[in-house]
Amino acid sequence: MKQVNCCPKCGGELELIDEMYQCKFCNSVFDVEKTDDIEEKMRGLLDETKQEEVANLRRKLWDAIHEKHLSKKKIGDLADELYKYIPDDFLVNFYYTVCNKNADDINEFLNDIDVRGNYHLMDIVIETMIGCLEEKHLLTVNNLIEKTYKSRDLVTYEKYATMLSKVADKIKEGIYDIELSRDVFVAYSSKDMKIVEEVTNALEKEGISCFVAMRNLRHGLGSADNYDLALKKAIDNCKIFLFISTPNSRSRECDALKIEIPYVKQKDILNAPPEYKNYYNKIPAKYKKARIQLLIGSQPGTGPADQRVNEFYSGCEWVYTAENAVAQAYKILDEGIMEVEEPVRVVAEAPVATDSNEKLLKRCEILIEDRDYTKASKLIDDILNNDPECSRAYLYATLIDLDLNKLDDLKTQIKPLEENRNFAKALKFAKGYEARELNNYVAKVRENVSAKQEDIYNSGLKYKNEGKYKLAIEVFTKLNDFKDSRQQVVSCENLLLQQKDSNLNKAKDLIRMYKYDEAIIILENLKGHRDSSALLESTRILKEKENTYQSAILLAKYSDYESIDSAAKKMDSIAGYRDSSSLAKVYHEKASKIHRKNEVTAANYNRPYTPKKRFRFSMLLLLLIPYVGIIIFIVMAARGKLFKYK
Repeated sequence: MKQVNCCPKCGGELELIDEMYQCKFCNSVFDVEKTDDIEEKMRGLLDETKQEEVANLRRKLWDAIHEKHLSKKKIGDLADELYKYIPDDFLVNFYYTVCNKNADDINEFLNDIDVRGNYHLMDIVIETMIGCLEEKHLLTVNNLIEKTYKSRDLVTYEKYATMLSKVADKIKEGIYDIELSRDVFVAYSSKDMKIVEEVTNALEKEGISCFVAMRNLRHGLGSADNYDLALKKAIDNCKIFLFISTPNSRSRECDALKIEIPYVKQKDILNAPPEYKNYYNKIPAKYKKARIQLLIGSQPGTGPADQRVNEFYSGCEWVYTAENAVAQAYKILDEGIMEVEEPVRVVAEAPVATDSNEKLLKRCEILIEDRDYTKASKLIDDILNNDPECSRAYLYATLIDLDLNKLDDLKTQIKPLEENRNFAKALKFAKGYEARELNNYVAKVRENVSAKQEDIYNSGLKYKNEGKYKLAIEVFTKLNDFKDSRQQVVSCENLLLQQKDSNLNKAKDLIRMYKYDEAIIILENLKGHRDSSALLESTRILKEKENTYQSAILLAKYSDYESIDSAAKKMDSIAGYRDSSSLAKVYHEKASKIHRKNEVTAANYNRPYTPKKRFRFSMLLLLLIPYVGIIIFIVMAARGKLFKYK
């Protein structure tokens, strides 16, 4: 059985099975020829000791990327160590880039991946990017999935495309937003997820928003680095702390007892007057965070963990079903605090209709018409204190939430009314005519939403037809599942990619025609697409050379030595560009000729005036005098002035 030293993924030992290598550690399967090439290259680079060290580091990296919560620092440090030994390794470079570089660098790395050469590692790359997905990486990761699997493995393509779509939707819906204000923070053990889902579904069905760490926290790369802080921020942004009390959640190893309950207690103590610092049980409810304990199974015992839970919930009633948890949550949300001295009753009192309520409701309606929302809100509180199930009061509270002053204005809304917590309560408690009226509002708003979505959808189609694919993608993305919006997003992304490829080719054509300014404008808009960034830099360099080239041509048109010599030097500075080398030679020869001519002229001009020259000049004058006299005689004779006849 043929063996190689280590797996390219995890560093484990490989063995040959059915003409393919399989890792004994991670069970990955690799092509024999490709793996042998990698192994041979590794042996050429590293000695035996370093090969073993690299294999150990690979195994540590593999373990780190398969932990429950991934630490970007830990993975980045391991990638950094491996980079020192094998700087050309694809997986090492990937983790090094993802953990240490900015979003633009990561996108550039992903765009430049040789998919065919690294196909056996693409599952790790794509799953890692989906796990730590940010909106700025969405298009790049989608393109990578298409490039890797669409034409090669349609099943895997559908799998990763679906995963990416779900995570993208959660990001857009704010599922992972820990700063978002919610009603209930759910503390639990991961072993009780079925119970957690039942309770959460019951609460959210009634319009009570929940934070559940397993659902609302990211578990991808970097999640371990800020996990505790994220939980604490989420607790601060929730109104109620709900502890699903089971033997599992009352374990010391559970995050609820290790992180969440101690943090709430710490905040309670900070909020309370100093005299309660060492007497937690005596802290009045108004200084504590509102809390509910939903008991599943046996009650807490006398162990240290159980005692901590009992202390935390001292003075509060047990809740035994999800329905009771819903009722208690409503009560707390309505009243704002939990009374420790008088525990909250699980079952709300029956509504009491009074004439005074009708008068208060009428007064509230008038105040809302005048937009005096402060006084109206106070009246609504008074009405609900008397009748917690008064649907009309909740309806008026909805008007205040939406900054409306008439009930008919509800029909103009373009966002589902059921998403408003007060309207959801009004709908819940309404009966008879009121219920029909509220349902009419809901139906009308749904029509508005549908019409608005239709308009938005049509604008997306318009952008698509005009070739404005980026705008079209933004529009269709907002529509989520409306009509074929998701398919339109994919279609526009493909068209955008084709458009970018076409523009890239156009830019290359312009470069070949020396039209660098036009090419630069196109490439700046394509930054990050394929090799456009590198091409942009090289084009800017070529533009500078072209400017130098044209400047030299202009100088060469002058006939003076300085201009021709300067032109020659400029051509020398861009040697190899266009015909600069041959022109430089021509200009140097021309400059040399002008220089020699100038030297001869200067030599003649500067020759001294000697006595010998003076003698020669005098002799020349003596010789010329007779000839001058003869010429004068002939001229005068011709005019008849020399001889006069009578």
